[in-house]
Amino acid sequence: MKYILLLLFPYLIFSQVNISGEITDQTGYPIMGANIIAVNNETQILDGFGISNDNGYFSLNLKKETEFNIKITFIGYKPIELNISLSDDLVKDFVLEEQAEALDEVELVYEMPVEIKGDTIVYSADAFNTGTEKKLSDVLANMPGIEVNEDGRIEVEGQEVRKIQIEGKDFFDGDTKLAAQNLPAKAVGKVEVLRNFTEVGQLRNVQNNEDNFAINIRLKDGKDKFWFGEILAGTGPDDIHIIAPKIFYYDKKFNFSLLGNSNDVGSPALSRRDFYRFSGGFNNLNSRAGTSINISSDLAGIGSLQNNRAKLIESEFGAANFSFNNDRGLEISGFSVFTTVTNDIEEQISRTYNATEITENTSEFSLQKSTLELYKFSLEYEPSEIFQLEYNVLFNSSDQTEINDLTSIYGRLNNRVEENLDLTRRQTPNALNQELKVYYTLNEDHIFSFEAQHLDQTEDPIVRAVRDSNPFLNLIPFESNVDRFDISQYRVIETQKLEAKLDYFYLINDQSNVNLSLGFTNVDQSYISNFNQILNDGSIKYFDDEQFNNDVDFSFKDLYFALNYRIRTGIFTIDPGLTIHFYDNYNNQLGQFYENDISDVRPNLRINMQFKKNENLRFTYRKNTQFTDVNNISEGYVFNNYNSIFRGNSQLEAAIVNSYNLNYRSINQFTFTNIFSNISYSKRENSIQSRAAIEGINSVRTADNSIFPRETYSARARIDKRFKNVKLNLSANIRYSEFSNIINDVVNNAESFNQDYEASLETNFRDKPNFEIGLKYNLNNYKNANIENKFIRETPFIRTDAYFGKGFVFTAEYSYNKYKNQDQVLNYFRFLDADISYNKEGSKWEYSVGISNLLNDTSTNRDSFNQFFTQTRSYIIQPRYILFKLKYDLTLFGGKEKKNDENQNRNKRGNSGGGRLK
Repeated sequence: MKYILLLLFPYLIFSQVNISGEITDQTGYPIMGANIIAVNNETQILDGFGISNDNGYFSLNLKKETEFNIKITFIGYKPIELNISLSDDLVKDFVLEEQAEALDEVELVYEMPVEIKGDTIVYSADAFNTGTEKKLSDVLANMPGIEVNEDGRIEVEGQEVRKIQIEGKDFFDGDTKLAAQNLPAKAVGKVEVLRNFTEVGQLRNVQNNEDNFAINIRLKDGKDKFWFGEILAGTGPDDIHIIAPKIFYYDKKFNFSLLGNSNDVGSPALSRRDFYRFSGGFNNLNSRAGTSINISSDLAGIGSLQNNRAKLIESEFGAANFSFNNDRGLEISGFSVFTTVTNDIEEQISRTYNATEITENTSEFSLQKSTLELYKFSLEYEPSEIFQLEYNVLFNSSDQTEINDLTSIYGRLNNRVEENLDLTRRQTPNALNQELKVYYTLNEDHIFSFEAQHLDQTEDPIVRAVRDSNPFLNLIPFESNVDRFDISQYRVIETQKLEAKLDYFYLINDQSNVNLSLGFTNVDQSYISNFNQILNDGSIKYFDDEQFNNDVDFSFKDLYFALNYRIRTGIFTIDPGLTIHFYDNYNNQLGQFYENDISDVRPNLRINMQFKKNENLRFTYRKNTQFTDVNNISEGYVFNNYNSIFRGNSQLEAAIVNSYNLNYRSINQFTFTNIFSNISYSKRENSIQSRAAIEGINSVRTADNSIFPRETYSARARIDKRFKNVKLNLSANIRYSEFSNIINDVVNNAESFNQDYEASLETNFRDKPNFEIGLKYNLNNYKNANIENKFIRETPFIRTDAYFGKGFVFTAEYSYNKYKNQDQVLNYFRFLDADISYNKEGSKWEYSVGISNLLNDTSTNRDSFNQFFTQTRSYIIQPRYILFKLKYDLTLFGGKEKKNDENQNRNKRGNSGGGRLK
């Protein structure tokens, strides 16, 4: 890799010249923010752009001995235009003259690639595209400050993007992965990054939304009504296949999208993990009030894939999304998603138990089948800027099964035991979420909002374990006169959760406002569980003792009053707040009633220092009370796994978490340098942790409030800088955590230190092949009691894409992974994927050949750590696949020329309005 860099740098440096200087008005006063554009006269392609800094200084790097049209513009001034060809660097100053007429407009012959409009950064897609992009994620990856992570999620300034809109309308309620992987690149005109995002324009300037990011996609200019999309089909050896139709229709009043995908090449459009992350726009309504209660889900313990890799992955996916609006402020929208996923998983796991220092080696063969469904309907009525009403309903259900054939070998030295186990997990959960929101602005000084949510959820996990021995001989009276121990456990958890909040905002003046809140949370849960043993003759033995059954009623109530004040003075925005909570929670089980009434005060503070328009430093402090749900307070025994049994604690108390966060952001359009960094510290007291008794690899656990605080330190930073057609990326993510737990009545101190670093250099040429060359370094250091484990992964990588031969596109991605612990190298594995396609200019047909896992490597590794054990696992991945693909472009236009009229902007949700606090 270093030799490629050495060859690349001289070419980049010596083939360019620089033009720089100062831009002033006629009085000699420097002009900040003037646009400088360089268009190649031969190709008519934008080849360079810049913006003058605070001192009016600009600098452009251009191709040597090439004629460019240089244009300098600034609102209210006459543009300057000249043709120039340079063989050496040039310093030249420019003076702009005031323009008497049309002071609010400037005629531009070429769009600026990047514009900043308040809290919105607008990227022109064509300015960054190289011609090899196929989908939205490819377009976004070219843009500064935007990253598409390994899970397919979009991040901006180190924060995950909350939602994606298309022409101001939610796409599948803003799910970023569906949009990034399915929207065709050729449809993307502009990408608008919306910082400080809110969907309620009236509250935009009275709430803090710095960590809320959204992206709005502006489609390419054309007609006001048009279809676009594509149909992809492919096949290859061993009867592999992919079929993926994508159809979109957009006009000002109505739009809809249809997505489909059927494949067995390891590319699920929506995985189990994605399904549980798909919130449909719902969130914890009262989380900002300083209280949280975690409602558990996915309780069967079915595993999730890592990086969507397994021995075999088959998926079927279908989805539809629509939106309709009229001129009277009514908008109706919704979506449906249906998917089935089958995963065949083969793993080898080495697990070291901290308390006993025993190592367990397992071979696991798992077959997972999941059917997942999501349905959403939304109605929004906004007849004017002072009133908005919204109703949302989301229903999700699934049918999930995992069958696991496991061999476990454990013990010490020559005293090792081998056991075969058959595990089956199944669950068919469902949940219905409803939400009502009302916002009303009485006048410029008084704003009211009301929000309410209701959750109706059912979880019904079933776990069956068939094993050779009884690990809990002295605890559970299983029938021992059997060939194998066949144990089943059933659980049903019903949840009703209601949240509501009423807010009043009083705008004292243009620089300050007061927010008064009254809210409550009410949670009611019922929990039933039992387990039984199937005997040799097929009869069933039930365990009627109350310690082996649960029949629990649980209730949690929180009533709170909050006062928050916001003031701006100079570069500071200061937001102190105070919340008073009144809690009442009880549970009824085992013939006894437990109740706990407490009250508490929760402070919070936010200070923002705005050094420049695009540079700020923000400090936040928050104190939070974390309650548990019924799963941790139910005192009947429950199987967590084949070798672990758990018993709750009816008298658990809430944990207290103090969090401190410092965040820095700088976007410099003059130097094309973006810097994002964050450091944080949290201290969790009275936290709920498991106290365990462990014998060998088998554990009996119970929940308890720990007297030992749990502290976490983290820091992350990302820098990206452009040097004309070259971009440098540097990132680091560090996390350190320390806590103590009690195992076998002994206090164990545990530490976890995780470090991730990445550096890369990438090019962005239109007429040359492009490369990204980089290195990822991951170090995980785990300490628990007397055991220390260290795992290191070193991953150099290279990505390339090239457009050539009037229609050919070649892309490839290669990574080499060296995975080792403190003693030895555990595995080497490589990933190489490549694709070549041909699309004749003007044709709707594209032909391509793709190869995944070209080197046919067989396995990859990962490691993890908790208070009981450290483990590393190797899992089999899909073999080499060769796929021959055919794609047809469905783009059709109709209607009149599209205009950016007032109605279009009016129908865009969020980031508008907000009283007089500016």
